[in-house]
Amino acid sequence: MTDVHEIDERIAKCEKILSTNPGSQIFAALAEAHRRTGDIDAAFQVCQKGLKNHPNYGSAHVVMAKINLDKGLYDWAEKEIEKAASLGGNAHAIEALRCETMLYKGETDAAISRLRKGLQADPHNGHLQKLLQTAEEAGKEQNKAAFPTMPEAAAPAAAAPRPDAPERELTASGLLKEGMALEGVFGAIHQNTNGEVLDSLWDNVTPQDKYAVVASESTRLFSEALERVKFGSCNSVLVEAATLTIYLLVRGDEHFAFFADESVNTNRMRATLSRAWKAYETHLKNREA
Repeated sequence: MTDVHEIDERIAKCEKILSTNPGSQIFAALAEAHRRTGDIDAAFQVCQKGLKNHPNYGSAHVVMAKINLDKGLYDWAEKEIEKAASLGGNAHAIEALRCETMLYKGETDAAISRLRKGLQADPHNGHLQKLLQTAEEAGKEQNKAAFPTMPEAAAPAAAAPRPDAPERELTASGLLKEGMALEGVFGAIHQNTNGEVLDSLWDNVTPQDKYAVVASESTRLFSEALERVKFGSCNSVLVEAATLTIYLLVRGDEHFAFFADESVNTNRMRATLSRAWKAYETHLKNREA
């Protein structure tokens, strides 16, 4: 687990080195440190400037790929990944990043195939395992949307053509898994307004009950405060403490809470879970139709 103060110290150290040696390759570490704090603009500027002086520095292209991924620029992320691969970077890390980009682009089947191959070569890679779990769940949801289950008597003689681009759906379990696939996220909980845990996924040794109480109380306090001042209902909340980040998603009588340590990238967390939340709402809408 990376401490916030450790990242700040790393930024200060890298900036000091660059001030005396502007041509140093330490710029890649500085850009990555800025990215981890969520300052994507600073990360992009530092990395872009450094790559002008070191265009063949593979590690910097990996960092730039992550930055572009955080910005939602998936095609540019892929270009940086391919450049890093051509320069002989860390093959396992590059492959994980490539698969993650494919998932963001909706290329689920291709991502699953690559992830399975990657795990054959690196079976204990926890990040690849989480990505594969998320990809397989997304694939199941896409298939459900494309091929809805029908009673046997009502089934057509020939299979209906698959829609070109079915609207993505996620179940509550799928939403939890998508959050858990993010770097730094160690726990995800689905609760009702009474604080009852409906479902959860956990990677942390800390008792889950402690975090369930935090999620339930945070949702209640924010919802009551907004209603009291007539600002409407609470939809989402991002809470950043010294060593903990919490992202809450609220819908009627239920909410989801995602817990992360200091290594999480809040921009990516927010963007990923916002997309997953839309897919969950699509699932509920189709189920109610």
